[in-house]
Amino acid sequence: MDNTKSTRPSLRPTVSFGRDWPKTHELPDVQHVWHHAVVTLVLPKSKSAGVPGHEDVSFQYSLGHEHKLKPSAPGHIKMPEFFLDHDVYGVLAWHPSDHSIKNITSYNKQAHLDLFKDMKEAQPQPDKIYEMDVENRQRGLELGWAATYSNLRTKAERDEIESQMLLLGRMYGQVAIYKWWCHQYGPDPREDVSIIQEILPTAAATWNLKISGPVYRIRYEHRQAPYQVEGEYHHTPRKRKPQNDNTRMERRRKHVEWVHEQVRLETIRREENRKWERTKKEEKVKKDEREGSEGL
Repeated sequence: MDNTKSTRPSLRPTVSFGRDWPKTHELPDVQHVWHHAVVTLVLPKSKSAGVPGHEDVSFQYSLGHEHKLKPSAPGHIKMPEFFLDHDVYGVLAWHPSDHSIKNITSYNKQAHLDLFKDMKEAQPQPDKIYEMDVENRQRGLELGWAATYSNLRTKAERDEIESQMLLLGRMYGQVAIYKWWCHQYGPDPREDVSIIQEILPTAAATWNLKISGPVYRIRYEHRQAPYQVEGEYHHTPRKRKPQNDNTRMERRRKHVEWVHEQVRLETIRREENRKWERTKKEEKVKKDEREGSEGL
């Protein structure tokens, strides 16, 4: 990575990014948002198409009812051949706590450009870097970059690549990064395959975010239509019913939280008591010394 001074505006908050990461009980919701978001990569057109250029490839985990397929082409849409030959890492630079910065738009724009520069200088260097955007209902549209590497590299080199991409995500305060890779489940390496999306946490504090599953390409009846339609589908968790708060599991979770809070408060109280005892002893020693000196 380039250690020269960054041109990014000094908008970074005084607290560390680690403090911006979600609490443990919030990780399942964050995981849902990341895993079910719609990702769009601008990739080169398929070799079989025989036409040079690039195309928008939009896909998501599973296939929700909110994305309509034309009657003439029912079922899943195959992912481009590009994914069969590459490991793809998606990294965002969007600040995870937008509310903590006033001029967040300028910050994110500059962070996006800085990320591209750092990604180009990563070691091992990516084969290619492509544009990426991620859209979900909780966070809106976020821009990032996809670094691609040939999956014919050695395992040691692929492990080093993954380590570098995780480091890059951590540098930009991300709780996790995306990885897409090809899984062969049958004898034909070009047909009997699934493209797996993996969420890779960038730190031990966010290890609960780790999840993987197959992704499917989606398309729209009109390309200019928004990614999502109204309703409770993949991007929006179903509304929580009141009776869900009174289940045995929910009551146990609340009890565990209460116990943890009581332990924390008791630890604080004990520490304060120890400090008070030490202070009293120090004051008594000083008083005895003062009285002894006055007696002399």
